[in-house]
Amino acid sequence: TSELYTKLSYVKIYRPWGWIIGSGLYIDSFKTKVQKMHWVILGSAITLSGALMLLVWGIARGIKQYVDEDHIFAASVASGDLTRTLEINHQDELGGLGTSLNLMVTDLRNMIGHISGNSSELSKAIAEIRHASQAMVTSAVRQQEDVQDITDCSNEISRLIGNVNMGVDGLNTSVIESASTVV
Repeated sequence: TSELYTKLSYVKIYRPWGWIIGSGLYIDSFKTKVQKMHWVILGSAITLSGALMLLVWGIARGIKQYVDEDHIFAASVASGDLTRTLEINHQDELGGLGTSLNLMVTDLRNMIGHISGNSSELSKAIAEIRHASQAMVTSAVRQQEDVQDITDCSNEISRLIGNVNMGVDGLNTSVIESASTVV
């Protein structure tokens, strides 16, 4: 072309064969590649942060759903309804809690059946049920606090990804400055 472009080059002689070997790089081409790399990194970071946020949101939503079901169940048990059971469809900590709640309700049903003839033991069983129900409500409230902690962690991840993006911008600026000093 008739236009002039800045080029960074290096030349060295290979004495055994008498060759002169050279290599060069156009600065504007290098800047274009760096800019493309910047956009790829930025796009990847945004995509990854979006995927992580969706994952955290899905996990938090799932946990909250089970906690809400357990909370409703615990409230109904606290109000004296021992006819219901929780449907357990997972084998994690929340599933274990639901199984424990179901076992507790089953045990409470059996206990009430055994003590129906004896009023003094019935009073004792009612006190135990009240205590267990309060413990379940407290457990459900703690689990809701855990959901809030997960949400806070998700926000922190988002903030950290923003920091990574600023670091990538700083790296891009450093590369451009380095390239301009080489010229």
